[in-house]
Amino acid sequence: MVEGRDIGTVVAPHAQLKIYLHADIDARAQRRENEMVESIDRNEVGKSLASRDEVDSTRAVSPLTQAEDAAVIDSTRLSLQEVVDQVWKWLKQRNLLGLPTIAVIGRPNVGKSTLVNRMIGRREAIVEDTPGVTRDRVKYEAEWNGRRFFLIDTGGWEVKPEGISEKIAAGAEAAIKEADLVMFVVDAQVGALDEDQSLVDLLRKSGKKVILVGNKIDNAEDEADGYALWNWV
Repeated sequence: MVEGRDIGTVVAPHAQLKIYLHADIDARAQRRENEMVESIDRNEVGKSLASRDEVDSTRAVSPLTQAEDAAVIDSTRLSLQEVVDQVWKWLKQRNLLGLPTIAVIGRPNVGKSTLVNRMIGRREAIVEDTPGVTRDRVKYEAEWNGRRFFLIDTGGWEVKPEGISEKIAAGAEAAIKEADLVMFVVDAQVGALDEDQSLVDLLRKSGKKVILVGNKIDNAEDEADGYALWNWV
């Protein structure tokens, strides 16, 4: 919803996104002049707009009133495309693009963040050999083979977490609930552990669609380890 003169705060109070779009009198008069086929006096247009604003501002429910939860865009010096770009920015920030969400899940140190960086095409997720580096789930916008989606990087899930690990595991489980699809990452070199099996049980209970990802397959010998995961599942 774009909120302005003709859409007041009472029209759609429960809209997921309200954008209060405004511009100064000179910019509005210039735009009105550009829209007209016949020549008009910009000064007269400016006076007319100012007069209308004054009338609107005195109404019991003024269409010029900004909703408390509205995002604000001053379009005075912006082109139409720049305004559209600003709207897209707010849609992204509010997660309102309607894109599918994929959660990357796995126990600690199976290469989840490395995989996320590869999929988003840049080094955003923190990558180290030390388990537990990723502590909070982080959502990225990604594109793969022409398909756009959100990708959630999560910390390593553990069966019996303690201390900070409890928060990490809870974040991973929240990502599973949010996701439309789960990428379950397993270290193919190490193979499936009891902890992986516990995570399989959790994913089955979630009812979510799951893709099994055998990670850390770097050569032909490792490929055999990857194939072995199919027998495990």
